Amino acid sequence: MKKTFTITFVVLLSSTMMFAGGPKEGLKTAAGFAVIQGTENNLFKVYYKSDESTDVRLSIINSDNREVFSENFKKVDGFVRPYNFEQLPQGEYTIRLEDGTSVQAEKISYKEGVVEKLIQVRKLNQDEGRYLVSVSGEGKEVITLNIYDEKTNQLLHSETNLVKNDTAKLYNVSKVSDKVAFEIIHASGNVQRLTF
Repeated sequence: MKKTFTITFVVLLSSTMMFAGGPKEGLKTAAGFAVIQGTENNLFKVYYKSDESTDVRLSIINSDNREVFSENFKKVDGFVRPYNFEQLPQGEYTIRLEDGTSVQAEKISYKEGVVEKLIQVRKLNQDEGRYLVSVSGEGKEVITLNIYDEKTNQLLHSETNLVKNDTAKLYNVSKVSDKVAFEIIHASGNVQRLTF
């Protein structure tokens, strides 16, 4: 019995050390990127984190697909940066981040004087057909979420909620073989449609 325990312990210890070593040389891990609207309506914070130091380019693009601002970071593995939209006209913008291994983008809606919840939809790469919808921002707001089969425009799911705090919810639409669209309707009537 003692011999069996010792062998099991050695195998378990070897496995733990092997997996605790982290990723093998040459494998790249994905960087994390998020945009959160601040308590002031015109302020958006960009959060970036990576396992490796790399050059990063951040761009802000308006709804006409014109770059209105850009900034380059040299050899960074993360940052938190506020961006003030006060001098920009209200509308839809895309904050785009390029780090040499990937390009990521978040769409935001800037509206003067009205603070809306910031809603982000992320496709979970490791789980096919699973999406994370996160809601952040001050105050409370009634939000309607509709999920469509993009090809047929068939409504798959609809819900309306009064959102008081930051929250997130996981949706499984793995039965849809083609693209799906998330339609978010804010209390102000502002509509976002994101297709994956």
